[in-house]
Amino acid sequence: MFHRRLIVLILLLVLVMSVLVSRLAWLQIMQGQKYLDTTLDSFKLPAQWIDTVRGSILDCNNRGLAVMEASFDLCLHYELTRLYDERFWEYQHECLRRLKKHEGKTEDQLKEILEEKYGESRREADKILADLTDLCNVDLKSFHQSIHQLNNKINDLKMVRARRVYCNKNDMKYISMPGIESIRQDFKRLVPDDIERAYLIGKEKIMEMNQEHTVLNSVSKDVALRVEEVYSLSKVGSIQPVSIQPVKKRVYPYGDVACHLLGQVGPSSVSELSGSHPPAEKDFQAYHLSDRKGDWGIEKMFEPMLRGRRGWEYKDIQGNHIIEPVARELGKDVILTIDIELQKAIQELFEAENYIGAAVVIDVPTGYVRSMVSVPTYDLNTYYAHKNYKAINDPKDPGKRIMNRAISKNYQPGSTVKPMILLGALSMGVAHSGESIECHARLKDWRGYPKEIKNHGLLDEVAALRESCNFYFIKLSQRMGPKRLSAWLDNIGRGRKILAWPMLFKDESYGFQETRGNLKPVRSQVMSVPESRFSSIGRGALDGSILHVANDAATIARNGVFMSPTIVKYPDPQQKTVRVASVRQARTVVKGMYEVVNHVRGTAHKAFYPDVLWEPEEAVIYGKTGSTDYALFSCFVKAADGKCIALGLLVEQKDAGGGEVAAPMARKILALCGDLGYLPEPNVYITEFNFN
Repeated sequence: MFHRRLIVLILLLVLVMSVLVSRLAWLQIMQGQKYLDTTLDSFKLPAQWIDTVRGSILDCNNRGLAVMEASFDLCLHYELTRLYDERFWEYQHECLRRLKKHEGKTEDQLKEILEEKYGESRREADKILADLTDLCNVDLKSFHQSIHQLNNKINDLKMVRARRVYCNKNDMKYISMPGIESIRQDFKRLVPDDIERAYLIGKEKIMEMNQEHTVLNSVSKDVALRVEEVYSLSKVGSIQPVSIQPVKKRVYPYGDVACHLLGQVGPSSVSELSGSHPPAEKDFQAYHLSDRKGDWGIEKMFEPMLRGRRGWEYKDIQGNHIIEPVARELGKDVILTIDIELQKAIQELFEAENYIGAAVVIDVPTGYVRSMVSVPTYDLNTYYAHKNYKAINDPKDPGKRIMNRAISKNYQPGSTVKPMILLGALSMGVAHSGESIECHARLKDWRGYPKEIKNHGLLDEVAALRESCNFYFIKLSQRMGPKRLSAWLDNIGRGRKILAWPMLFKDESYGFQETRGNLKPVRSQVMSVPESRFSSIGRGALDGSILHVANDAATIARNGVFMSPTIVKYPDPQQKTVRVASVRQARTVVKGMYEVVNHVRGTAHKAFYPDVLWEPEEAVIYGKTGSTDYALFSCFVKAADGKCIALGLLVEQKDAGGGEVAAPMARKILALCGDLGYLPEPNVYITEFNFN
């Protein structure tokens, strides 16, 4: 009996040992790799994105117009900011209400449970915010506004996820929507009950809920150090509630100068990451939450070039790469043709005179725009300040912030277009050098407007420009006819955008809103005979930008060669050059523009004499005044040393003549061009500017 029991015991021991050995073998062989991977995972560091650095925007002399600068942001963890979100409290309350163990409890009892769970955290948060107002010298209201915006952003992200999850769970086709408001409305359609919808949003967990978020941008270094000293070791629960994050801030060193050209960078409201590991190729160009991207102007148009490409790496605790890293690519610089000092000086001229208007200066040989001024302006560095942002972004005028009066707004050119009308008539052979036309009211052979005829008498083409005779140019339009006049105006760039851009970059309307201007009546595809009369004197259907006005003068200065102007030096713009008239024909027009300025009866003579900017052997000014609802002036200056610039100018002043208002302003601008080396140094003191 004893031996039998011993044998059974031995057999049981053998069986147990067999099971243990088999289990050990299974663990070592079958599960060994799993446990090894788990162990190795503990020696891995989280994968890291390597941020790129945005490229700079530079002027023609490599002065920084938009650059990245080190700054410090004050950040709060979402576990703190959520305590100030009513939606968080409502969700927690709803969760308690749905728990079986709380069945039958009153609303007040549920509130007591919430108070017990989160009350102390809320009181700690209140103390933190109160202390931060002193440390940062910022009012409490500003913190609450930032917290409110942050909570809204995270709630929107949760809503996006909740909608997707709801569609997947209910076997519904998920349809992507173009914007957050359309997503909100669609989710409301899918889940009409407000409480249920809020509950579905509240229970979603997203990465941003476990992160710190900026609530105060660009605090000073002293403030950053004080906050770090107080909160570097501070904890609320398991999180650090307050932190300082060093960031790269977009800075515009010249403030409001060239603001309509440079544009602005704005935040990305949602993350575009796919979430794959390792990242998909598209993730390297995707925007992360709160990334900055070009919103309009050069910042927007050249976004792919300026922003660069972020990198990625995944290392173990010893610093070895687990997966092959992806190197970052720094953003490239964009170089403009603009001389920011000339831009600044001309802007200050407008502001000193309290003028609203625009001015464009073109280097004639290259077509480079050296200045493109639009006044009034605003400071790009304070653009997002609440008060400024509200003033600039008028909901009744959404294009206000990017309204560049030099290229975006249409103006009737008035008599500044007459030199080009004469050039067209000469090129068509319907006008001839030395031919005279008599200007007299009794010779008016059309009905209606224009009616005013000044009885200039017999005028050749030079005198017609000098006197700015409407009758003469109306007669030219009759000879050309509407079709040929329209074709000519189109040939010289009227009725189309003329700025040249690098290949692959185009002026989308949201980038610059460069206007084409108009050649024809809105309701017709063909210019009528009456409209052709008005167009010949720069009125009626014909309008365009001040850039058009300046480029007309540049075309004549090149002796009849049209060149696409550009504001970009690098990358290389695709400029087009077309001869539209002969040298002889252009020189005939030049004689008339000379007398506008230099003949005693010229409409701009008083603005430039007797104190001339240059002696004739140094440089000569050729111009044309214009008077519509505003004052206009166009001109070009040829210097003996080969320098040549063209200018288009408008002052928005009612009932102001081009000769009385715009021409004197042009004289000051030309003197500035001389001060900065684009023309010879002027002989007459105009005003003082610091170009250092």
